[in-house]
Amino acid sequence: MEEPWTDFDFDDDNDSPGSSGPAAPPPPPLESAAVAAYVMADDADVLDCSVCCLPLKPPIFQCDVGHVVCSPCRDKLRGSSKCHSHRQSCPHAPCRCPGKDCGFIGSLTALLDHFAGTHGWPCTTRTRAGKTCRCSVRLSDGFNFLLTELTGDGEGGGRGAATPSGKYLFLLNVARQEVGRAIFVLFVGRKPATKALKCVLTYSRRHHDASGHHKFLGSHLLQSEINVECWDLSTGLPSPKDCFQFIVPDFVLGEHKDNAIQVKISISVVDLE
Repeated sequence: MEEPWTDFDFDDDNDSPGSSGPAAPPPPPLESAAVAAYVMADDADVLDCSVCCLPLKPPIFQCDVGHVVCSPCRDKLRGSSKCHSHRQSCPHAPCRCPGKDCGFIGSLTALLDHFAGTHGWPCTTRTRAGKTCRCSVRLSDGFNFLLTELTGDGEGGGRGAATPSGKYLFLLNVARQEVGRAIFVLFVGRKPATKALKCVLTYSRRHHDASGHHKFLGSHLLQSEINVECWDLSTGLPSPKDCFQFIVPDFVLGEHKDNAIQVKISISVVDLE
């Protein structure tokens, strides 16, 4: 099968010793050089590999439709007839930071370091056996991240029920609304087409009277099941109105409405096949 990649030729054969071709054109004037530098700085993404997002170094390869990749990525794609579209489905492809006006792109590990070091966003890590991760997380306003690692053991590990090992990064965005707190959940990255991600959010609170008897008055229990959407953040965050939102009303939070809220989270990886 014909390889879709062609090698860029940076060498001009007419410049080689003994060439009878025309002489090389004179260097551009300073004004032209300034314009070129401005264009390159303004569209710096064109200098990065479209698969790994690292700066391009010769030799550079380009497919028939114009996508550019570095030599190591071209070698990985050799014989697969895949080009730029590989990045759209590869679960190991780098992701962008969701911060406003932040252009950081990196692997999962680099992204987590960037979240903590640059933005100070909280991230909770949980390792669980089986297909489901259950934990209780304290959520502050804004971005909160949950990194779950499934070990591939435990429940669902019987014959014919392969457990999906790996790390899964979730963004839980908490926003204040007139009625209370709204939480929406996204999976950061690209999941395999044969998997679905289910998230159950639960908030509960018991109420007692303010007297010294501390009499139990009642309790609230809020729970929602969410089909988690995948998002590589390359186009920014989706609009909250386009996402399923878990709402915790202020009257339920009571005197704790100005504090972080404790939410129970259950995340499951479901086989579609």
